[in-house]
Amino acid sequence: MEDKEYKQIRYVLRDFGREAGNRFMLWEFSSLIRLWDRKLVRKQRQIIEDVMALIADKYRTHSGDHSDAIERDFCDALISAKNDALRDGKESAPYLTDQNLAMIIYDLFFAGNDTTQRTFQWIVLLMTYYPEMQQKLRQEIESQIGDRMPTHEDRNRCHYVMAFIAE
Repeated sequence: MEDKEYKQIRYVLRDFGREAGNRFMLWEFSSLIRLWDRKLVRKQRQIIEDVMALIADKYRTHSGDHSDAIERDFCDALISAKNDALRDGKESAPYLTDQNLAMIIYDLFFAGNDTTQRTFQWIVLLMTYYPEMQQKLRQEIESQIGDRMPTHEDRNRCHYVMAFIAE
């Protein structure tokens, strides 16, 4: 079962770029090209406005039921940081508006998505090209972590894995 919001975000993250093709990148270089592609440019702007409204709504909902005692996700962390800055009178407090924090969430989804996706594609490609590296990674994970969930402290024990990630 897929809900409407999930489909909307998936379309923006995955399908719209494929639909627009290489023309999408050309828009960034010349405003004249946008004149020839008005319909698609309007569609892109409408999609972005809709998704921004969706994220702003989700942020408002999170703000309404936020508790400093429970941090469920990144949105809660942002709200807690805003509350701390306001309470402590920090210099950054005036910039931590609801609109700015909603835009940070938007950026996290859309600016970070493609980069992360490409990084993981390269990781998979490298591990298939270098099976001995994949085996060494697996052995270190099995010997240091085993069947349990990894913790932050495992980073200090998994030297090869951390070097691989850093590369």
